[in-house]
Amino acid sequence: MRRFVRSAAAVGNGGAGARSESLIRRRRGIDENVAGLLCYTLFHWFPSLIFLLLDKRPFVIFHAAQAIAFTLFAAGLGSRLAMFGFGF
Repeated sequence: MRRFVRSAAAVGNGGAGARSESLIRRRRGIDENVAGLLCYTLFHWFPSLIFLLLDKRPFVIFHAAQAIAFTLFAAGLGSRLAMFGFGF
């Protein structure tokens, strides 16, 4: 059986205060998971560069830097393969 711990503010008004606080916190911007996903999608390096420069969350910064490094590695590998006739 699970136990639920409620704060004093949530108990006083039936839990509505805790729910509204969590909704307010959630709507302040993009979630970390979504920002990390966006680093790897679209144009690869462009959203990653924007997140790297503007976002301050360590999770997002890590994924932005990793996406940029992967894009540079893939471009370098693609150019090397193209030199030897393995281009796509």
